[in-house]
Amino acid sequence: MPKRKICAAPARAAAPATPLRDKTLLDSASASLATELMQSPERTMTAMQFCLGVLHERLGLKDYAVGQWERTMISTARKAALGERDAQHIVKPPPAVAVDVPSIEEAVEALPIASKKRGQGSAASAAPSRDALRQRIEALLDVNSLKEMERNGGIVRPLLTNTEVAIAASELATDTFSTATTYLRESSGTGRGGAYSAVRLSGLPLLSALSTALADALRSTTGCGDLGDKVLATRYGAGGINWAHQDQSAHPCVLMKY
Repeated sequence: MPKRKICAAPARAAAPATPLRDKTLLDSASASLATELMQSPERTMTAMQFCLGVLHERLGLKDYAVGQWERTMISTARKAALGERDAQHIVKPPPAVAVDVPSIEEAVEALPIASKKRGQGSAASAAPSRDALRQRIEALLDVNSLKEMERNGGIVRPLLTNTEVAIAASELATDTFSTATTYLRESSGTGRGGAYSAVRLSGLPLLSALSTALADALRSTTGCGDLGDKVLATRYGAGGINWAHQDQSAHPCVLMKY
């Protein structure tokens, strides 16, 4: 009897955890926008405007950033759909314009808290401990709390009180930051009207405690073992927004959506 080769059934691919990783969906939306462009010979867009059009208009993902992976997938699909007409419709972006955002000091001064300076009066004693912060975070990560958040349109209950926010902001006002300022611009697909810098946590007790408590809570509740400790301070001008995204360096189970 001849030997018969037995082939295993192909494994079924897992569904994408987010529409941002659904290549079929991105390809279809990109082709749709490209078809619309070809119907208007005089219409032009930058490559990033095309990407934002796919996510924000075609797919309705108005609060999502365009990451490197999405940019690559959308651009590849766009070029395939437009072919030789890609150079006709896709143009270079104009020079970057200045982004008007408040300084950290201005933001602290605008807080409606009488005792804002770190180490002054009751404000210093109002800072919660790391254990207290972790208990609050774990309560927010509770399944019932997450379901309640979903029912409320994805709004997360405040983690810090107004006084604690003032303490944290005052700590930030004393820091020189560990990285240069990065501005949120629609031309880079990250947002608009904002700016952020990495924070050097040394000497910032409340923010250090908050960072440690958050990492500990995520490890215990999600199983993510390899978590970074980068903390970003983001400032916004009028109408500013930092679109939801997943950093290239983030653990794959952590999507920066909520």
